[in-house]
Amino acid sequence: MYLDDRSFTTSALTAAAGCEPMTFRTWRNRNGLFPETAGGRKWKRFTVVDVCIVRAIVAMTAHGLSASHAIGFAQDNLRFEFERLLTGERDTSLVGFFIGGVQNDELIAFADDEGNSKVAKTRDRPESPCSFIFLEDGASLSETLSKTKGILTIIDLKAQAKHVLAALGPVEA
Repeated sequence: MYLDDRSFTTSALTAAAGCEPMTFRTWRNRNGLFPETAGGRKWKRFTVVDVCIVRAIVAMTAHGLSASHAIGFAQDNLRFEFERLLTGERDTSLVGFFIGGVQNDELIAFADDEGNSKVAKTRDRPESPCSFIFLEDGASLSETLSKTKGILTIIDLKAQAKHVLAALGPVEA
């Protein structure tokens, strides 16, 4: 795959990512998607990586994740993954998510609703709304699935990037 310096309009981004324009605007206005491009009167331009991020958000929300959680995770964690895939630094990348926390007896530190630090067994802490994991191999998949409540959604970021590149069309020489 490749990472190039093309830039895309909002309409090209939404078409390639499979996102309705109104949904994209809502995500930007309500959920802070791509805050670095907000404001001003100029037309907004987006990179291939931005399109890949929106495609991943579309997939996550289609599989039950709230827009705010999907956007927060994608913006904070997927940009670098997509860049590595598109430049060839990484050959594959799987990310999984599931609703709720993990089921095990490991001690974990967390902040309660008032911001106080607490330590408790994972199964005794308040359930998080969703959990994310990068899967490196089959063993991590099996281990992760055993800790979930039976449902784990896995997204192949490489397949997502290929989908976006195909939708955006060939690079002109």
